[in-house]
Amino acid sequence: MEEGRLNLDDPAAMILNDIDYVQFDQIHMADGQSYADQITVDNLLQHRSGLADFFLDAPTRFNLSVLTHPQRQFPTQRIMETYYRYNMHEAAHFAPGEGYYYSDTNYVLLGLIIERLTGQSLPEAIRERILIPTNMSETRFEYYEDQPISAPQLDSYLGPINMTRYINLSYEWGGGGLVSTTHDTAAYIKALFAGEYFESDQTLELMVDNSANAAEGRSYARGLYHYDIHGLTFYGHGGFYGSLLIHNPTRGVTLSAHIAQASPPYSAQTLIDAVVEIVLSD
Repeated sequence: MEEGRLNLDDPAAMILNDIDYVQFDQIHMADGQSYADQITVDNLLQHRSGLADFFLDAPTRFNLSVLTHPQRQFPTQRIMETYYRYNMHEAAHFAPGEGYYYSDTNYVLLGLIIERLTGQSLPEAIRERILIPTNMSETRFEYYEDQPISAPQLDSYLGPINMTRYINLSYEWGGGGLVSTTHDTAAYIKALFAGEYFESDQTLELMVDNSANAAEGRSYARGLYHYDIHGLTFYGHGGFYGSLLIHNPTRGVTLSAHIAQASPPYSAQTLIDAVVEIVLSD
């Protein structure tokens, strides 16, 4: 946006229509009518497109498929083919802009937009614009980037299943397909709020503005959640396997953590609250 390559209110179709396997004109259907042309870039950023998610909306079918073929690679074409095979294009939750529903489909499409506008792969664009400038040398785009890291990778679990060791997680892609360390991710969010990625402070203000979703009781902004903890607003995001990255710019407090279990036998939120309370008391 800052480089003038797009506006947030641009129709996503304007950028993605010519990718055959995306079938963008069919991506959001209701009662035989397509609403795809109403989806804006900003709808995708704020999870306000209404698009379904085959992880969340067809979990049994998807999980059985992954467990049956645990090492299957998911290039973006296969991700979109799975979306249509499961008829997710006919399972939209609402018309674009009329609600909030977290769907990784939004960020897969945003990843494709980045690739179209930059001429780079998504891993290349992220490395050039974020990882290298912030010296995040222990971070890589898993399954799509042959980038060595110095330490062994921690195994993460879904209940008893070791997802890291036995499952090819390439289907995450633009929805969260990076592996990193708590140190690197903390460096990222500090750099973000220090203004190191944007030309204008107003761009960061736009990124953390959650007014559209807050009107519906939701805390999501554009790529970041708002977390209210002990009277302070933290900004950040969680991950499926119990990772969390939050930052409060007023107090300069950053918490980057990973518990390596998607379904822990305790309340992760209670743990986070307790840790933040200890940090704030110092």
